Amino acid sequence: MGLSLTSTAAPHLDLGALDAACRARGLDGVELVVSASDDAEALARPAIASASRVTALRTETLDPIAAPALARAAAELRVPVSVPGDTLDLAELTACARVFQREHARLLLSHRTQVTDVLALLQLLDEADAGETLGLAWEVRPSSENLADAGAVLFAARAHLHLVRLYGGGPEQHDQDGRGVGPLLVDLALSRYTGPI
Repeated sequence: MGLSLTSTAAPHLDLGALDAACRARGLDGVELVVSASDDAEALARPAIASASRVTALRTETLDPIAAPALARAAAELRVPVSVPGDTLDLAELTACARVFQREHARLLLSHRTQVTDVLALLQLLDEADAGETLGLAWEVRPSSENLADAGAVLFAARAHLHLVRLYGGGPEQHDQDGRGVGPLLVDLALSRYTGPI
């Protein structure tokens, strides 16, 4: 497991400064958030040139038209792209998955701490039939979710889980006391999860 920081945590910093801050604090890199209007490939070039450690790309929307540029950026950076799982239907997911397959990149569907959501996304992944190109990204929000089902979510998602996004770290860390974050991290370690957090 590697610990990273999302670029939205410090939007006033450019990628180089954010990466330097992560290095100074012993973090493994930066999750770069890309908006629909961003040129994903143009964002990837300076990251590669500066040797900034990007661990993942995230976007809130994806469609088959925007998918090629994002897939190429992900392939160049050798990182996955995550998108909320409820934003793509089967036809869109299948079309985007084919694009990501061609570029040798990975697309992750993000979900909350709900077993039913994970099971529905696993079925969608199966129906899209894109093999290792598709996976899951778990969005954990301890301040607004009950983590009592976290073990079941991890058990269901484990074979497809490639990213965990933990909300409420940093200055809000004290808000997580007693919310099950510690046991969740232990469970991730015991399950041999190796992706970024």
